[in-house]
Amino acid sequence: MFAIRSRPTVQVGLDSIGAFRADGYTAGAIAIQWTYYMLSPQWRAAIKNAGLGNGASDANAKKIAKVAILMTDGQFNTAFAGAGGNYNGQGNLARGNAEALCGNMKNDGIEIFAIGFDLNDKDMSPTERDQAKAVLKGCSSKDASAADRHYFEVSTGVELDAAFQEIIRNTEKVALTQ
Repeated sequence: MFAIRSRPTVQVGLDSIGAFRADGYTAGAIAIQWTYYMLSPQWRAAIKNAGLGNGASDANAKKIAKVAILMTDGQFNTAFAGAGGNYNGQGNLARGNAEALCGNMKNDGIEIFAIGFDLNDKDMSPTERDQAKAVLKGCSSKDASAADRHYFEVSTGVELDAAFQEIIRNTEKVALTQ
């Protein structure tokens, strides 16, 4: 049985979205960690045991492309939750964790695209901007050519759409079989 909400109820929900404001901290390394869990077969048993499916397939470049798309404001200023105190003081640990995880993913043959959203935000200090860009550039896979980019900086919806369209073009592969 399906529940159908009335148009006014949906509209109230949509209108309330406008009241949300971006604020707080970014635990980007935790998101990268879960991305790694979902794509790397070395975590297959943990995924199965948690009841989250069968886990990732084995790597096979001819049959399976392992691709991660990371998108964040890039600040990586929270390493973990529940630590108490000032989460923002976890920045060095969070960035180090992100870089190590990205290195592991690339070593496992996972191609990484990174999108930094609004990295030139005036509310970020120049140091935060530089750190954010360095982590995301370091996380992204090496470009095979100027047309095969893996790192993007965007600030608008139009730029974000263009980045995703380019990623799609760079990951679409045609396989001819007999």
